[in-house]
Amino acid sequence: MGYKNKVNIQSILEIKKATCICYGVQDTIYGKMVLFYTAEGIYGLHFLIGPLADYLGLAKKKFKKAVFLQDQQGALHWWDKVRAGGCVNLVLQGTPFQQKVWRVLCDIPMGGLTTYEALAMALGMGTGSSRAVARAIAQNFIALFVPCHRVVRKDASIGGYRWGVNNKRMLIAHEASIANLQELACRKVHRPA
Repeated sequence: MGYKNKVNIQSILEIKKATCICYGVQDTIYGKMVLFYTAEGIYGLHFLIGPLADYLGLAKKKFKKAVFLQDQQGALHWWDKVRAGGCVNLVLQGTPFQQKVWRVLCDIPMGGLTTYEALAMALGMGTGSSRAVARAIAQNFIALFVPCHRVVRKDASIGGYRWGVNNKRMLIAHEASIANLQELACRKVHRPA
């Protein structure tokens, strides 16, 4: 699965009316993931590291006015679009501050890392605001596309990750290997005559 897809972001404070959010589980190169979506876009993407019912419960708590429908076929359609490198619409529900943090996360290039402190500075906040930034990151509901895994502590230790630090390490390593391959492919190879 390539997640360098172009993303369009729609921000909402909350779902205002009854909305049907579909969900489905897919095997990916990262393991099983559950996708929450509508025709508008992706509302949630999680590593499935526990029972599906737990993630459905989180989604019901976050999207209180939504009705949930399991639709594996529809989820496969979204995954096919992602694999093909198509544009992905994300629907981010959160406070204005959380949305601001998540948008900045989307600007971190694949293979790149930043710190909580540097992210706070990029947001025009003081270095003492790194905890507030970390709390906003922890509320991210869309793994991969809102790349919170690209943020580490200032001492370069891995830090936390909503879906487990082993998944965070795996994503960082996978992206670094892709970035290295792309760099090698872009270099001109000099061959002596």
